[in-house]
Amino acid sequence: MTNITQIIKYIDEYLIRNNQTNITPVHANKILAQAGLLSDSKDRPGLPLRKLLRDGKILHAYQIGNKWHIPHSKSGQKRASTLPASHPKPTMVISSSNKKSLPPLVGSNPTILILGTLPGDASLQKKQYYAKSGNRFWSIIAHVANSPIPLTYEEKKQLLFSHKIALWDVVHTADRHGSLDSDIRSELPNNLQKFLHQYPTIRTIAFNGQKAERLYNKYFAGQFPDNLTLRSSSPANQQFNDAVMIKDWKRLFQI
Repeated sequence: MTNITQIIKYIDEYLIRNNQTNITPVHANKILAQAGLLSDSKDRPGLPLRKLLRDGKILHAYQIGNKWHIPHSKSGQKRASTLPASHPKPTMVISSSNKKSLPPLVGSNPTILILGTLPGDASLQKKQYYAKSGNRFWSIIAHVANSPIPLTYEEKKQLLFSHKIALWDVVHTADRHGSLDSDIRSELPNNLQKFLHQYPTIRTIAFNGQKAERLYNKYFAGQFPDNLTLRSSSPANQQFNDAVMIKDWKRLFQI
């Protein structure tokens, strides 16, 4: 008889030991079979575990497209006390580097979707997009829209909505120490397919930097052809002055 509690506990412990945020059914079924907790299929690896997932036996698992992902059952709240005494305790708390995206900013009938990578730590702490000092996003948007630079977050949102711009990120969750895009690891994408289906008025996706474009192409290449890659507004991208940045971002309204 399959013991779901033991299966979930074993997967949780494996994720902690290996500093992972999630695991696929094929990989999970393999280690469960080795532990004698769930036999695997030789012809279709991962099938027994996928059946449990489809039957709703592992409630914290989720799908993106047709792919299942199994995170820690406590959604990143890892505790060394959950490990058996025979296992070494992790040297770092995974949740300190596990980052989760913000909800999208979207008004009525958006026509442009701007995608970043994953909010930086300042943005996550304030729960506001592009909150880090030195990020030029909001000033650039104001200039290309011929609008005053917004001061409050509510004004910033209204600036987007009044110009039919929606704002989100490619990455839903990832391991990342600090805020650099280059440090993003083990990422899972947001459900952009569902979002675009929900907002069919969107005709263009614009990427805030090449890293956002690369991550998008990794998971969604070819699914939405009308794309535009802009120079990153990140404080780390200072080799281009404001005039160059504004000229580049004006392409938002020239398509």
